[in-house]
Amino acid sequence: MTGSSAAAPDPGTLSSATVVDVRGRRLGRVHDVFRVDRTGEVAALSVAIGRWGGRIVLVAADRLSPAGSGRLVLDPSTGPLEDAPEAPVTGHLTGEELAALGDGACTSGVLGDGAVRDGVLKGAGTGR
Repeated sequence: MTGSSAAAPDPGTLSSATVVDVRGRRLGRVHDVFRVDRTGEVAALSVAIGRWGGRIVLVAADRLSPAGSGRLVLDPSTGPLEDAPEAPVTGHLTGEELAALGDGACTSGVLGDGAVRDGVLKGAGTGR
């Protein structure tokens, strides 16, 4: 998650968090949390967007910052969620899929050593 040196949020508290823009407008709700298999660190989130969460997109964890109880703020410099890729239905990501999310996802330190090279991340949310 961006801009914080605090301990990483618990994936259970991220699941179903509301994603908002910098003005506090609701953009969507976290659907699943993707963690690095080897370390358990949060690498990406799937977010249900649109009317009644009709589309689920994949967002690199470093595009979001905690903003109080149950809320995450989307970094406005990274573009709209509507442009984000669809989240995989399998609940797993390859290193290539994660790399496609952009430079920040691969260089933020969230992934730890070799996670992108090694490949698979697992979904660890409630899938609500």
